[in-house]
Parts: sequence; structure tokens; C-alpha cells
Amino acid sequence: MRKENTEEYRKFVESLMEEVCRITKDWNAEIKFQPAQDDHSEDYLAVETNRENGKHVQRFHLWKMYKDLESGEFSLEELFDQVAEMLDCCKEIERISPLDKIQDYQKIHSHLIVRPLNYDRNVEKLKDGVYDRIGDIALAMYVNIGSIKEQYISSMIPFRAFSEWKRSKKDVMETALRNTYDLFPPRVFCLASLKDLVQGIDFAFMDSKELPFDPDSEFGIFLTNTSQMNGAVSIFLPGVAKKLGELLGEDFYIGFTSLHEVVLHKVGMIEAEWIQESLKSMHSEVIAEKDFLSEQVYRYSREKDKIEIIN
Repeated sequence: MRKENTEEYRKFVESLMEEVCRITKDWNAEIKFQPAQDDHSEDYLAVETNRENGKHVQRFHLWKMYKDLESGEFSLEELFDQVAEMLDCCKEIERISPLDKIQDYQKIHSHLIVRPLNYDRNVEKLKDGVYDRIGDIALAMYVNIGSIKEQYISSMIPFRAFSEWKRSKKDVMETALRNTYDLFPPRVFCLASLKDLVQGIDFAFMDSKELPFDPDSEFGIFLTNTSQMNGAVSIFLPGVAKKLGELLGEDFYIGFTSLHEVVLHKVGMIEAEWIQESLKSMHSEVIAEKDFLSEQVYRYSREKDKIEIIN
């Protein structure tokens, strides 16, 4: 029996839902328990505010919270305090969010960005969104809201809002990709320079004639962005893969180590099967569910200027 089915866990979920209902009783919010769909997902509690405008959804990952309680890392009161603070962020989001302009493309277009999601694990969520799909990765359109209390906030564009713009998806996605590039410029690093990355030292490369370190590193070249948040999308941004192909001088494999970065290896230096096995091992031991993107290996072709999944 999965531990999520124990009486103690169910009591925790009930008490948390009661607390959330108490906090949001005057908010006109929808509170919904979403059970795990499979062994790769987990239960969560969703609090959706201002549903008519497709506004913010705050998700609480229940199993993680329960484990924190069970281990003694946090008391129930401390978890409730965290929940209250996160819900307080929701109210702040409503105050500053550009989503009240969502029906007006001219007012909202400069806020559009793209975030990467694993398609299979988000298929229900994506039914109501706008996205392009490459292999098992969905490039989904979001509104950039900003940082509130050190948390980065964005909100998925509902398809119903997009349909009111009367514009082609191709043009809108191109705008969102350019905005993402401008707001979160791509950066590269290698394991040897990981310390520099942690200290906030970025390696820009789009205007460079060579990489700032050995491109033949056996550990590969890592790509992220200046925020190190959702940085895996960088490989799909305008001109990025093409520039990296020029700097590496070869086609290259792409491994999505998490939502936040990718690792690149020159084709011929390492087998794609080894990359995939490494990804599977790392994801099973290190990467949190919320940070997972893909275990598939992709390849960039310089001749085609195209990223494709390797079957």
C-alpha cells in the first residue's frame, strides 16, 4: 500500500484543506484536491483565484509537505504558516498581475513568455493552454508576472484568451520566445565553472567567437539562463541552438537534466544511449518531480537547423 493511503496522511490532507478554506473563505476561490495520476506524479491541492480571467493557481504538493511533517522538519503550525504566506502571495499577484489585460493583445503581448513542460505529465493541464510540442516537451505560453517574496510567478495563458486575439499561433509564439530571450538571456557553464555559476558569474556566448571553457569537456556543456529558472527553454530560443552549433563545430546531443538546465555533448564524443541512462539514473535519485522535464535525448542538426528527438 502506498503510504499516501494511510489514515495519518488522509487526516493531514483534511486538516490542510480546512485551513486553506478558512484562509480563503472570502476570496471567491476554487479549492480542488487533485490525486496522483500515476507513479510519476503526486497529490496536490490547487487554489485557483479569479477563474474568469485565468488567474493564478497555487499548488500545494501534499506528499512532500506530509514528509516534512513526519520527519519533524516542520510542525503542523509551521506548515500552516507557510501555506498562509503562499496564499498571501496570491493576493499580491492579483494586485500586480497584468492578467486583467489578457483579452487585449496589444497590452499583454510584451508580458508573454514560454516555459518548458513535460507533455505526458501535463497533458490535462495543457488542454486548456497554448503550446508547441517537440517530442515529449511542450513549449507552453505563459504570462510573466515577476518575483514576489523571492518566488518567481507566472501564469499559463488560457486558450480562450488566445482565441480572442485573432492572431496566428506562430506569430504569438515567436513573440513569446523573443520576450523570453530578452527577459532571461541564455548562459553556459561547465562542471569546472559550477562554483562561478553559484556565485552568480554568468557566461554569455551569443556574441562570442568561442566558448569560455573547453568545448570538448567529457562532462558536457550546460545551458541555462540568467535566472537559472526554467533555463531548459533556452535551447529553443531564437538563434541559440544555431550559435552553439557554430561554437561546438558539430551537431550535438541535448539532455534535459531538469527544467532549469540542459547538458550538451558533441555527436561522436559520447553515445546517446549513455546520456539517456545517465538522465534516468539522475532523475530517479536527485531531481524532484516538479523539476522533471524529459528522459529522452534530443539532437540538434546544423544542416537542418533543427532540434529533434532521437527515437
